[in-house]
Amino acid sequence: MGKNPVKYSVVDTFTDSPFKGNPAAVCLLDEERDDDEWFQTVASEFNLPMTCFLTWITDSESETHDSSHSSTNPRFRLRWFTPATQVKLCGHGTLAASHFLFTSGLVNADKIEFLTLFGVLIAKRVPESQDCVLIELDLPIVPLSNFDSAEVPSISKALGGASVIELKITTTEEDLIVVLPSGKAVTDLQPQFDEIQRCPGRGVIITGPAPPGSGFDFFSRVFGPKMGINEDLVTGSAHCALAGYWSKKLGKCDFVAYQASARGGILNLHLDEKTQRVLLRGKAITVMEASHFLFTYGLVNADKIEFLTLFGVLIGKRVSESQECVLIELDLPIVPLSDFDSAEVPSISKVLSGASVIGLKITTTEEDLIVVLPSGKAVADLQPQFDEIRGCLGKAVIITGSAPPESGFDFFSRVFDPKMGINEDLVTGSAHCAIAGYWSKKLGKCDFVAYQASARGGILNLHLDEKTQRVLLRGKGITVMEVPRADFDSAEVPSIFKALSGASVIDLKITTTEEDLIDIVTGTAHCALAGYWSKKLGKCDFAAYQASARGGILNLHLDEKTQRVLLRGKAITVMEGSLLV
Repeated sequence: MGKNPVKYSVVDTFTDSPFKGNPAAVCLLDEERDDDEWFQTVASEFNLPMTCFLTWITDSESETHDSSHSSTNPRFRLRWFTPATQVKLCGHGTLAASHFLFTSGLVNADKIEFLTLFGVLIAKRVPESQDCVLIELDLPIVPLSNFDSAEVPSISKALGGASVIELKITTTEEDLIVVLPSGKAVTDLQPQFDEIQRCPGRGVIITGPAPPGSGFDFFSRVFGPKMGINEDLVTGSAHCALAGYWSKKLGKCDFVAYQASARGGILNLHLDEKTQRVLLRGKAITVMEASHFLFTYGLVNADKIEFLTLFGVLIGKRVSESQECVLIELDLPIVPLSDFDSAEVPSISKVLSGASVIGLKITTTEEDLIVVLPSGKAVADLQPQFDEIRGCLGKAVIITGSAPPESGFDFFSRVFDPKMGINEDLVTGSAHCAIAGYWSKKLGKCDFVAYQASARGGILNLHLDEKTQRVLLRGKGITVMEVPRADFDSAEVPSIFKALSGASVIDLKITTTEEDLIDIVTGTAHCALAGYWSKKLGKCDFAAYQASARGGILNLHLDEKTQRVLLRGKAITVMEGSLLV
């Protein structure tokens, strides 16, 4: 697939309001890919609770894979990935994929079939209003079995001491179902994610009866730190298990459930005991659309850019460039440090799983803790307790240690910032504006190669200018997602050719603002044409003629530095009067 764009949308599910419910990215692939690493990498890049990958199954493929299948419904392969792993069943991901297909005009049918690792799932469009599409998912029930009651104390501890009145486990993914006394207990619970990560099974689903008069039958919450999701926002698949449990408890088959996460979600459920299926209804709304690219793209021609920020003026400088990437040097202010109370060392050590702390500093700007460990290996091996780190003084915790000999690096680092919603940042330039000063004094030098030992890792080349108190940070980047697009699909040339009465089309562009097609013979957008012809003719001043019925002459100057077009022209008044109404 290479550099071909992949259409994607971000959809909020189990809601009809943007930025509520549970978000999922939906990617529509042109062809099947047998590359789980690529799927996982893309899902990690989105970093949403779920990323869905759709591939259309053609009629010939349907016959090959299932000769007995006679359905005329559109069929798609559907796979789901969290930022950390693939899952076999995802309700909100299926709802997102269904909404994407129904609302994008890609399918005209009222039913869609998805071929998944959990079998065939069916999505049905339920007529409701012109403004919203209500979708019904036909999902398999997830069976439950009893779980060892001896585990109740440890489960209770992981759930902040909650009173556990029943314990079940799903027979498919081994998710724990923990029943609490009430919906209020579900809502008020303060999960200990580090403890939950040590619990048996994959995830932990808590549930309890809804408060009287709430309009709901039961409440739920879902914790999945092992899957890279501390708390899922709205989880359709969990309710394929909960529906069976609450059907027996309440003696009914229809439920309105509320998932009491930060964004919340309402789920309408029907359990069909005969077919052992769960019909789940929900709404969704698309909040983002774009295309996915794997190539670099420059927006400015200058070699320096200035950014006016809350921290002052920052400068980005283009150092070198190749077809693959651009090396950029950032001119950033040093972040001063001060000593931190050494009496805090034991508590900081405890938070960092008993790590040996040999130095403790704090930044004077954001009050981030700088914790020095004996070695880079200690930095890389550390197992952070994020719940404990959240209770630390200051904003974030930055750990650092000297790099192993022969590693090619001067020091290692990691950055933990759960208070800001980032358990562990992947590569943190600003942290090194503080660390550079520390290591300059320790190592007696001003140039460093640093390694941030996160899951994805990052190499930072640093120079500390002691005179100006600035840090020059060099790094490379690659664009992986982008909305504006300069080149236009060359496959459209024949249709444009036909529309222009057979004119020979030798180049085709599209503006990134109004999506006007620009043909190189005719066009009105000279603010776009000036840039095009500047590259073609190697000049910045033009006299252009617009060959319309009445014609027009335009004198243009392109200022590459300011990225402005100066356009000169004459005009003549031919009518004057007064408007009477």
